[in-house]
Amino acid sequence: MDANDRIFMVGVAGQAAGGKKAGMGASVGVAIVTRNLSAYVGDGARVTAYGRGTVIDDPQGAWSGRRGLVVEATADDDMYLIAAGGAGGGNFAFAASAVTNIITSTIKAYVGDNATIIVSDPAPKDSVSASVMVSADHDANFIMVGGSAKGSKKAGVGAAADILTFNRIVDAHIGSHTTVTADGDVIVSADLDEILWAVAAGVGGSGKVTVEGSAVVAVITGSTLAYIDDNAVISADGRVAVTATADADINSIAGQAGFGGKVGFGISASVVVHTDTVEARIGDNARVTALGAEGVSVRAESGEDLLTIAAGASGGGKVGVTGSAVVNVLAENTIAYIGDGAKINEDNTGADSDQDVILQAGDTTNFISIAGSGGFGGTAGVGAGADVGVVVKRTEARIGKQSVVNAADDVIIDAASSEFFISATGNIGAGGKAGVAGSAGVYVVVSQTESYIDDGAEVVAGGDVLVTADGTFRIIGVAGQVSGGGSAGVGASGVVVVHADTVDAHVGPDADVTALGQGAGVAARTGDRTGGGAVHLSTETPALTFTDSGTADTITRSGGSWADEGFEAGQKIKVTGTSDNDGEYTISAISDDGLTLTLSSGDSLTDETASDAQVEATSGGDAVMSDSVPALTFTDNGDADTITRATGNWIDDGFEAGQTIVVTNAGDNSGRYVIDSISADGKTLTLTSDFSLSNGVAASAGVIGGSSGDWGTAEAHGLVVSATSSEDLITIAAGLSGGGSAGVAGSAVVDVLVENTRAYIDEGAEINKVNAGADTDQGVHVLAADDTSSITVVGTGSFGGSAGVGAGADVSVITKITKAWIDGDVTAMDDVSVRAVSGEGMVSVVGNIAAGGSAGVAGSAGVYVVTTITEGSIVSGATVHAGGDVLVTAEGNFRLFGTAGQISIGGSAGVGGSGVVLVHTDRVEAFVGSGAEVTALGTGVPSRAVTGERDSNRDWITEDTNGLIVTAVSYENIIGIAAGGSGGGSAGV
Repeated sequence: MDANDRIFMVGVAGQAAGGKKAGMGASVGVAIVTRNLSAYVGDGARVTAYGRGTVIDDPQGAWSGRRGLVVEATADDDMYLIAAGGAGGGNFAFAASAVTNIITSTIKAYVGDNATIIVSDPAPKDSVSASVMVSADHDANFIMVGGSAKGSKKAGVGAAADILTFNRIVDAHIGSHTTVTADGDVIVSADLDEILWAVAAGVGGSGKVTVEGSAVVAVITGSTLAYIDDNAVISADGRVAVTATADADINSIAGQAGFGGKVGFGISASVVVHTDTVEARIGDNARVTALGAEGVSVRAESGEDLLTIAAGASGGGKVGVTGSAVVNVLAENTIAYIGDGAKINEDNTGADSDQDVILQAGDTTNFISIAGSGGFGGTAGVGAGADVGVVVKRTEARIGKQSVVNAADDVIIDAASSEFFISATGNIGAGGKAGVAGSAGVYVVVSQTESYIDDGAEVVAGGDVLVTADGTFRIIGVAGQVSGGGSAGVGASGVVVVHADTVDAHVGPDADVTALGQGAGVAARTGDRTGGGAVHLSTETPALTFTDSGTADTITRSGGSWADEGFEAGQKIKVTGTSDNDGEYTISAISDDGLTLTLSSGDSLTDETASDAQVEATSGGDAVMSDSVPALTFTDNGDADTITRATGNWIDDGFEAGQTIVVTNAGDNSGRYVIDSISADGKTLTLTSDFSLSNGVAASAGVIGGSSGDWGTAEAHGLVVSATSSEDLITIAAGLSGGGSAGVAGSAVVDVLVENTRAYIDEGAEINKVNAGADTDQGVHVLAADDTSSITVVGTGSFGGSAGVGAGADVSVITKITKAWIDGDVTAMDDVSVRAVSGEGMVSVVGNIAAGGSAGVAGSAGVYVVTTITEGSIVSGATVHAGGDVLVTAEGNFRLFGTAGQISIGGSAGVGGSGVVLVHTDRVEAFVGSGAEVTALGTGVPSRAVTGERDSNRDWITEDTNGLIVTAVSYENIIGIAAGGSGGGSAGV
């Protein structure tokens, strides 16, 4: 059964109008499509296909070269609509164009309810097994262009618009109470691909007044569904795959330009609304058996890629006003599940040893949004722009209540959601008297990502069981403005980010899970991020260079500081481990950087470099040379500044291109940078071109890898329950305002994060209760980890003939709860681990300058309120038995570099203020609850346990140990700087 429908449409509408006094014209293109396309086997039908004879010959079909039953519905749409118009008139001109697409489409491929399908050949002729495929596919491609142009001596009005409403359903399924038997595979697939390019543009001019507008509006709704319905019975000697995929590529551009002899007014807007449900499922009480190597898979995958631009410029002899806005609203549901009471491989006799059961739900969202405008007027110019994004997402993978799932190898339940936004708003306002400009980027993102085995389910895997949920959020937001006027320039810019996220992975109450851990292990997240906080400069014994300088011989070390280790002038020292310079000497002086000792005039050295030498004081106090980080040489090379280490290797320490690093204890070169490349010998980092260094050497600088990489993984056997989330923010707000009398500028960044990350085994769950045949490496691992990185820059400049006023603020409010726990009965041949990790790294720079002929007023502030709870536990009433070790750990890491500064200058007075405020509340706790029963036999490879001490690189020191290990550690590194300068002819405050 094969149903196909194709639409190829090209529509062009155009007009031109002119008149001695007035010209008016409009062009409109409209397409309305309603479609219902189905390919199906009806309710109650009985179909037998032996699969003999030649294979299916359909080169364009997905099932070409196979045998069996195919039910396929396919739609392809290519629609191109263009509308353009122009008008001219002596007194008045009006031109408008509009393109409208209204599409309603339903594509279905299905086997109905209560049907019987047998695709089996008792005497097959070749290796091509008979299979069943049910497939619905829709590819939609829209190109929409609307344009207008007009001109008149007095007044002109123009408008251009693109409007799309697209409601679509793609549905592939096998009906309820239907029985399917196949020698090969059973595949149910629903696929949607949608592409939109929409452009609306207008241009006009008039002697007196011009009004111009352009807009793109796209409203896209619907669902993509692939499922085996409730109570169906499916048996396949190969695989059973249920897959729903939907990809949206949306590109929207709206622009306008209008100029009038007196007044120019323009507005441009792009609005996208996208609501979607992508769902793959095996229904309640269905029975599905797939004996082949790939077993059973249920996958729901969706992706949204948006490029949205709104831009405009308006000018007038007196007034120019322009505005631009981008609004994106998304509501996405991506779900893959096995329903309540379903039976998967209940009778697994004859299963392939590589048989898996896989549930995956994944949604990836990417935005690039740009809003820009310019307003210019002889008297006043006004420009405003906004980028607004509202995203609500639910991503879920689950095994339903009271279901039964068996796999010879692995059972994987995985949910992953990611968002990456690039937002830029920029505006200019300029006028002979006044210039006003404003820009704002506002993003509100609410995300829920869950992966779980539900209440009372029974899961048995000969290999491993992996229950993972991961949420990733990244944003780069930039807002800027320039405003200027003969009298006054007033501007404001801001970025607001609100992110509320729940990431949850768990085994539900009364569930029964057995993961024997046989075969190859799975890649389990460790809670550390590659390129993250675990990457530091390595320490080593400094190499010593001995130099014969006549009467002032020197000993120079490759890193560290003699002074920091207690060496001082007048001390006697003993040197050992050299070829020619062992002996006792007296220190005459120590260099300012701490790297070089100058000896007394009576001491004599031989030129030598020694890598294993030792130095200790023999008088004047205890001092011993210890391991240290290498000295770093910072070099200003224009757009390719470098950091070169004296010893060691950046690559060996885990640093890599693209990584964000934080440099500390390096004077003017302390700060955050991004690595562009690393030299082949590993000695030199080259930074990206947007960073600048000062020439110099730092003897004891610290370098910490920023948390911009992926989560680290390690091989694991048995049961893994893992919830991980990460947030990476780069936000910039800047403005420049100037006026003959006054310049006023303000910029602000506001970040609000609410993060809840949890992984757990719930009350009454039983893990490995029947454990015969378990691998000796079988473990149970529960991990919850959340990592947050934020870089914020806020700056303003304001200048006025009389007064300059500037203000800037960075406000961050972060609330995080990260918990991992066991509240059931757990057995493992090797280790049981419960780990909770939370990390926050924040860099904030706020700076303002204000100057005025009479007064300059500037203020800057950084305000940070951070509340975190990090908890790992085995709770009261739980029972844990491990042949190896039991580890319960919690770790919190907080780093802040915050600086606020201002300069205010006035002919009469300069007034300024700056401040940094931090409120940090942190609870890090690891415990075994009262009444819990824990047995840790401690056999096998020792575990690494944190001692509570840190090394010179500020890494936690660990040691090997066996048994029960419970540790909680917390680290804070806080640098806050507030500075300012004010000056005035009469007063500076």
